[in-house]
Amino acid sequence: MTVKRMPLEMVANIYSGSNLKNRENVFGGEGCPWVKVEDLNNGELETASRSLSSEGMGQVRVSPAQTVFFSSTGTIGKVGIAKVPMAPSNNMIAVEFDREQVEPLYGMYCLLAMGEELKAEAGGAVYASLRLSVFRKFQIPVPSREVQRRIAGKLEALHKSRLEQEALIDHVRQAVHVLFDNYFSGCIEDVIQKQRCLKLGECADIQLNGAAKNKQGESVLYVATSQLDDWEISENRIPLVNVEPERMDRYCIHAGDIVMNRINSAERLGKCGLIFTEPEKMTVFGQNTLRIRGDHQLLNPIFLFAWLTHSYVKQYVRENAKNSTSF
Repeated sequence: MTVKRMPLEMVANIYSGSNLKNRENVFGGEGCPWVKVEDLNNGELETASRSLSSEGMGQVRVSPAQTVFFSSTGTIGKVGIAKVPMAPSNNMIAVEFDREQVEPLYGMYCLLAMGEELKAEAGGAVYASLRLSVFRKFQIPVPSREVQRRIAGKLEALHKSRLEQEALIDHVRQAVHVLFDNYFSGCIEDVIQKQRCLKLGECADIQLNGAAKNKQGESVLYVATSQLDDWEISENRIPLVNVEPERMDRYCIHAGDIVMNRINSAERLGKCGLIFTEPEKMTVFGQNTLRIRGDHQLLNPIFLFAWLTHSYVKQYVRENAKNSTSF
Protein backbone atom coordinates (compact mmCIF):
# COMPACT_ATOMS: atom_id res chain seq x y z
CA MET A 1 0.00 0.00 0.00
CA THR A 2 1.03 3.61 -0.51
CA VAL A 3 1.77 5.49 2.68
CA LYS A 4 2.75 9.15 2.86
CA ARG A 5 4.41 10.77 5.88
CA MET A 6 2.77 14.12 6.46
CA PRO A 7 3.23 16.86 9.07
CA LEU A 8 0.28 17.12 11.44
CA GLU A 9 -0.27 20.75 10.45
CA MET A 10 -0.98 19.57 6.87
CA VAL A 11 -3.77 17.20 7.90
CA ALA A 12 -5.31 18.88 10.98
CA ASN A 13 -6.31 22.11 12.68
CA ILE A 14 -4.15 22.22 15.83
CA TYR A 15 -4.39 24.49 18.88
CA SER A 16 -3.72 24.56 22.61
CA GLY A 17 -6.37 24.10 25.27
CA SER A 18 -7.63 26.97 27.41
CA ASN A 19 -6.52 28.18 30.83
CA LEU A 20 -9.36 29.22 33.15
CA LYS A 21 -8.48 32.57 34.73
CA ASN A 22 -11.15 32.76 37.44
CA ARG A 23 -11.97 29.34 38.89
CA GLU A 24 -14.57 30.42 41.46
CA ASN A 25 -17.69 30.27 39.30
CA VAL A 26 -16.56 28.36 36.22
CA PHE A 27 -17.69 24.83 37.14
CA GLY A 28 -20.94 23.07 37.95
CA GLY A 29 -23.23 24.33 35.24
CA GLU A 30 -24.88 22.87 32.18
CA GLY A 31 -21.95 23.65 29.93
CA CYS A 32 -19.76 21.19 28.08
CA PRO A 33 -17.28 18.82 29.79
CA TRP A 34 -13.92 20.34 30.88
CA VAL A 35 -11.26 17.79 29.87
CA LYS A 36 -8.09 17.48 31.95
CA VAL A 37 -5.15 15.14 31.44
CA GLU A 38 -6.57 12.81 34.12
CA ASP A 39 -9.72 12.34 31.99
CA LEU A 40 -7.83 11.00 28.98
CA ASN A 41 -8.21 7.23 28.67
CA ASN A 42 -6.52 6.55 25.31
CA GLY A 43 -9.96 6.00 23.80
CA GLU A 44 -13.37 7.62 23.37
CA LEU A 45 -14.41 10.38 25.77
CA GLU A 46 -18.11 10.77 26.52
CA THR A 47 -17.74 12.86 29.69
CA ALA A 48 -15.17 14.38 32.04
CA SER A 49 -14.81 14.76 35.80
CA ARG A 50 -16.05 18.37 35.65
CA SER A 51 -18.45 20.45 33.54
CA LEU A 52 -18.36 24.17 32.91
CA SER A 53 -20.81 26.87 33.93
CA SER A 54 -21.95 29.60 31.55
CA GLU A 55 -19.16 31.81 32.94
CA GLY A 56 -16.64 29.05 32.33
CA MET A 57 -17.88 28.55 28.78
CA GLY A 58 -17.00 32.17 28.06
CA GLN A 59 -13.34 31.55 28.90
CA VAL A 60 -12.64 28.48 26.77
CA ARG A 61 -12.46 27.25 23.22
CA VAL A 62 -14.88 24.37 22.67
CA SER A 63 -13.68 21.57 20.41
CA PRO A 64 -16.22 19.71 18.26
CA ALA A 65 -16.93 15.98 18.47
CA GLN A 66 -14.18 13.79 16.95
CA THR A 67 -11.45 16.15 18.13
CA VAL A 68 -8.38 14.27 19.40
CA PHE A 69 -6.73 15.52 22.61
CA PHE A 70 -3.04 14.96 23.34
CA SER A 71 -1.47 15.64 26.76
CA SER A 72 1.52 17.92 26.22
CA THR A 73 2.71 18.97 29.71
CA GLY A 74 3.91 16.83 32.62
CA THR A 75 2.51 13.46 31.57
CA ILE A 76 3.08 13.54 27.81
CA GLY A 77 1.42 11.14 25.39
CA LYS A 78 -2.04 10.40 26.78
CA VAL A 79 -4.80 10.73 24.19
CA GLY A 80 -8.57 10.76 23.90
CA ILE A 81 -11.16 11.40 21.20
CA ALA A 82 -14.27 13.46 21.99
CA LYS A 83 -17.68 11.90 21.31
CA VAL A 84 -19.39 15.24 22.11
CA PRO A 85 -18.20 18.87 22.08
CA MET A 86 -15.64 19.37 24.87
CA ALA A 87 -13.26 22.05 26.15
CA PRO A 88 -9.62 20.95 26.60
CA SER A 89 -7.50 22.34 29.43
CA ASN A 90 -4.24 24.19 28.83
CA ASN A 91 -2.14 21.04 29.49
CA MET A 92 -3.16 19.45 26.22
CA ILE A 93 -3.23 20.02 22.49
CA ALA A 94 -6.44 19.72 20.45
CA VAL A 95 -6.21 18.12 16.99
CA GLU A 96 -9.14 18.47 14.58
CA PHE A 97 -8.20 16.12 11.74
CA ASP A 98 -9.23 16.91 8.16
CA ARG A 99 -11.53 13.94 7.57
CA GLU A 100 -10.84 14.03 3.85
CA GLN A 101 -7.28 12.98 4.67
CA VAL A 102 -7.21 11.34 8.11
CA GLU A 103 -9.86 9.40 10.01
CA PRO A 104 -9.92 10.91 13.54
CA LEU A 105 -9.83 7.51 15.28
CA TYR A 106 -6.84 6.46 13.18
CA GLY A 107 -5.16 9.79 13.94
CA MET A 108 -5.67 9.23 17.67
CA TYR A 109 -4.02 5.80 17.55
CA CYS A 110 -1.12 7.25 15.53
CA LEU A 111 -0.47 9.82 18.25
CA LEU A 112 -0.78 7.16 20.94
CA ALA A 113 1.67 4.85 19.15
CA MET A 114 4.17 7.67 18.59
CA GLY A 115 3.96 8.99 22.14
CA GLU A 116 7.56 8.10 22.99
CA GLU A 117 8.84 9.92 19.91
CA LEU A 118 6.87 13.01 20.88
CA LYS A 119 8.12 12.79 24.49
CA ALA A 120 11.67 12.89 23.14
CA GLU A 121 10.88 16.26 21.55
CA ALA A 122 9.74 17.78 24.87
CA GLY A 123 11.80 20.14 26.98
CA GLY A 124 11.51 21.94 30.30
CA ALA A 125 13.54 22.22 33.49
CA VAL A 126 10.79 21.28 35.97
CA TYR A 127 7.92 19.77 33.97
CA ALA A 128 8.37 18.30 30.52
CA SER A 129 6.44 20.31 27.96
CA LEU A 130 5.91 19.81 24.23
CA ARG A 131 5.79 23.05 22.26
CA LEU A 132 2.89 23.54 19.86
CA SER A 133 5.27 24.54 17.05
CA VAL A 134 7.16 21.23 17.41
CA PHE A 135 3.94 19.22 17.53
CA ARG A 136 2.65 20.84 14.33
CA LYS A 137 5.75 19.69 12.40
CA PHE A 138 5.59 16.10 13.67
CA GLN A 139 4.89 13.61 10.87
CA ILE A 140 2.45 10.69 10.88
CA PRO A 141 1.94 7.91 8.29
CA VAL A 142 -1.11 8.52 6.09
CA PRO A 143 -2.31 5.52 4.03
CA SER A 144 -5.66 5.49 2.20
CA ARG A 145 -8.75 6.21 4.31
CA GLU A 146 -9.97 2.63 3.76
CA VAL A 147 -6.73 1.26 5.22
CA GLN A 148 -6.99 3.79 8.04
CA ARG A 149 -10.50 2.55 8.90
CA ARG A 150 -9.35 -1.08 8.96
CA ILE A 151 -6.36 -0.31 11.19
CA ALA A 152 -8.42 1.84 13.55
CA GLY A 153 -11.15 -0.82 13.74
CA LYS A 154 -8.71 -3.53 14.83
CA LEU A 155 -7.02 -1.25 17.38
CA GLU A 156 -10.40 -0.20 18.77
CA ALA A 157 -11.37 -3.85 19.28
CA LEU A 158 -8.13 -4.42 21.20
CA HIS A 159 -8.72 -1.29 23.26
CA LYS A 160 -12.22 -2.41 24.26
CA SER A 161 -10.85 -5.82 25.26
CA ARG A 162 -8.27 -4.06 27.43
CA LEU A 163 -11.00 -1.95 29.07
CA GLU A 164 -12.88 -5.13 29.94
CA GLN A 165 -9.73 -6.58 31.54
CA GLU A 166 -9.17 -3.35 33.49
CA ALA A 167 -12.78 -3.49 34.75
CA LEU A 168 -12.10 -7.00 36.08
CA ILE A 169 -8.93 -5.76 37.79
CA ASP A 170 -10.94 -2.93 39.38
CA HIS A 171 -13.30 -5.52 40.88
CA VAL A 172 -10.29 -7.35 42.30
CA ARG A 173 -8.93 -4.09 43.74
CA GLN A 174 -12.22 -3.41 45.47
CA ALA A 175 -12.24 -6.96 46.85
CA VAL A 176 -8.69 -6.46 48.21
CA HIS A 177 -9.74 -3.39 50.19
CA VAL A 178 -12.93 -5.01 51.46
CA LEU A 179 -10.96 -8.04 52.70
CA PHE A 180 -8.29 -5.81 54.23
CA ASP A 181 -10.94 -3.82 56.13
CA ASN A 182 -12.72 -6.99 57.26
CA TYR A 183 -9.58 -8.62 58.66
CA PHE A 184 -7.94 -5.55 60.15
CA SER A 185 -10.85 -3.22 61.03
CA GLY A 186 -9.92 -3.20 64.74
CA CYS A 187 -6.27 -2.42 64.02
CA ILE A 188 -7.25 0.31 61.56
CA GLU A 189 -9.44 1.95 64.23
CA ASP A 190 -6.52 1.80 66.69
CA VAL A 191 -4.33 3.61 64.18
CA ILE A 192 -6.91 6.26 63.30
CA GLN A 193 -8.41 6.92 66.73
CA LYS A 194 -5.62 6.07 69.18
CA GLN A 195 -2.48 6.45 67.05
CA ARG A 196 -1.40 2.95 68.12
CA CYS A 197 1.03 2.28 65.32
CA LEU A 198 4.58 2.22 64.05
CA LYS A 199 5.78 5.26 62.14
CA LEU A 200 6.62 4.33 58.56
CA GLY A 201 10.18 5.57 59.03
CA GLU A 202 10.65 3.05 61.85
CA CYS A 203 9.92 0.03 59.68
CA ALA A 204 10.88 1.10 56.15
CA ASP A 205 13.65 2.84 54.25
CA ILE A 206 12.20 5.85 52.41
CA GLN A 207 14.18 7.34 49.53
CA LEU A 208 13.08 10.65 47.99
CA ASN A 209 13.93 12.08 44.59
CA GLY A 210 14.66 9.36 42.06
CA ALA A 211 16.96 9.28 39.08
CA ALA A 212 17.14 12.28 36.75
CA LYS A 213 16.88 11.81 33.00
CA ASN A 214 20.08 12.33 31.05
CA LYS A 215 20.31 11.84 27.28
CA GLN A 216 23.98 10.90 27.66
CA GLY A 217 23.31 8.44 30.48
CA GLU A 218 22.58 4.72 30.70
CA SER A 219 19.39 3.14 29.35
CA VAL A 220 17.30 1.59 32.15
CA LEU A 221 13.66 0.86 32.94
CA TYR A 222 12.25 4.05 34.45
CA VAL A 223 9.24 3.96 36.79
CA ALA A 224 7.57 7.36 36.55
CA THR A 225 4.32 8.77 37.88
CA SER A 226 2.33 7.53 34.87
CA GLN A 227 2.94 3.87 35.87
CA LEU A 228 1.59 4.36 39.42
CA ASP A 229 -2.04 3.31 39.68
CA ASP A 230 -2.36 1.68 43.11
CA TRP A 231 -1.59 -1.75 41.69
CA GLU A 232 1.27 -3.96 40.62
CA ILE A 233 3.66 -2.31 38.15
CA SER A 234 3.85 -4.42 35.00
CA GLU A 235 7.43 -4.58 33.72
CA ASN A 236 6.34 -4.63 30.08
CA ARG A 237 4.73 -1.21 30.53
CA ILE A 238 7.80 0.47 32.01
CA PRO A 239 9.60 2.61 29.40
CA LEU A 240 13.34 2.60 28.75
CA VAL A 241 14.93 5.98 29.54
CA ASN A 242 18.48 7.27 29.66
CA VAL A 243 19.31 8.44 33.18
CA GLU A 244 22.30 9.87 35.00
CA PRO A 245 24.73 7.01 35.79
CA GLU A 246 26.01 8.45 39.08
CA ARG A 247 24.85 6.61 42.21
CA MET A 248 22.69 4.25 40.15
CA ASP A 249 22.39 1.84 43.06
CA ARG A 250 20.71 4.60 45.06
CA TYR A 251 17.76 4.65 42.66
CA CYS A 252 17.40 0.89 42.01
CA ILE A 253 14.13 -0.85 42.80
CA HIS A 254 13.66 -4.55 43.51
CA ALA A 255 10.88 -7.02 44.29
CA GLY A 256 8.84 -5.81 47.28
CA ASP A 257 9.65 -2.12 46.74
CA ILE A 258 6.80 0.39 46.56
CA VAL A 259 6.99 3.58 44.50
CA MET A 260 4.74 6.52 45.42
CA ASN A 261 3.82 9.63 43.46
CA ARG A 262 4.83 12.64 45.57
CA ILE A 263 4.65 15.62 43.18
CA ASN A 264 1.69 15.84 40.79
CA SER A 265 -1.92 16.94 40.54
CA ALA A 266 -4.09 16.45 43.63
CA GLU A 267 -5.84 13.48 41.99
CA ARG A 268 -2.54 11.68 41.31
CA LEU A 269 -0.77 12.54 44.56
CA GLY A 270 -0.09 9.46 46.70
CA LYS A 271 -0.70 6.94 43.92
CA CYS A 272 1.45 3.84 44.46
CA GLY A 273 2.92 0.98 42.47
CA LEU A 274 4.24 -2.35 43.77
CA ILE A 275 7.22 -4.15 42.26
CA PHE A 276 5.86 -7.67 42.75
CA THR A 277 8.57 -9.76 41.07
CA GLU A 278 12.27 -9.04 40.61
CA PRO A 279 12.75 -7.01 37.38
CA GLU A 280 14.78 -8.75 34.69
CA LYS A 281 16.47 -5.47 33.71
CA MET A 282 17.96 -2.60 35.69
CA THR A 283 15.00 -0.60 37.00
CA VAL A 284 15.00 2.77 38.78
CA PHE A 285 12.35 5.08 40.21
CA GLY A 286 12.05 8.51 38.65
CA GLN A 287 11.95 12.07 39.86
CA ASN A 288 8.74 13.27 41.53
CA THR A 289 8.38 9.83 43.17
CA LEU A 290 9.67 8.19 46.33
CA ARG A 291 10.68 4.60 47.05
CA ILE A 292 9.47 2.75 50.14
CA ARG A 293 11.39 -0.40 51.04
CA GLY A 294 9.79 -2.08 54.03
CA ASP A 295 11.75 -4.06 56.61
CA HIS A 296 10.84 -7.60 55.52
CA GLN A 297 11.43 -8.80 59.09
CA LEU A 298 8.47 -6.67 60.17
CA LEU A 299 6.32 -6.15 57.09
CA ASN A 300 4.99 -8.20 54.23
CA PRO A 301 5.32 -5.90 51.16
CA ILE A 302 1.78 -6.71 49.98
CA PHE A 303 0.37 -5.89 53.43
CA LEU A 304 2.22 -2.55 53.42
CA PHE A 305 1.02 -1.84 49.89
CA ALA A 306 -2.61 -2.56 50.85
CA TRP A 307 -2.25 -0.10 53.73
CA LEU A 308 -0.61 2.63 51.63
CA THR A 309 -3.52 2.45 49.15
CA HIS A 310 -6.14 2.54 51.93
CA SER A 311 -8.62 5.45 51.95
CA TYR A 312 -7.31 6.67 55.34
CA VAL A 313 -3.77 6.97 53.98
CA LYS A 314 -5.05 8.73 50.86
CA GLN A 315 -6.77 11.28 53.09
CA TYR A 316 -3.60 11.67 55.16
CA VAL A 317 -1.59 12.40 52.00
CA ARG A 318 -4.10 15.02 50.82
CA GLU A 319 -4.23 16.73 54.21
CA ASN A 320 -0.43 16.91 54.46
CA ALA A 321 0.26 17.92 50.88
CA LYS A 322 1.95 21.24 50.19
CA ASN A 323 -0.22 23.39 47.90
CA SER A 324 -2.10 20.19 46.90
CA THR A 325 0.75 19.19 44.61
CA SER A 326 3.62 17.94 46.78
CA PHE A 327 3.79 15.40 49.63
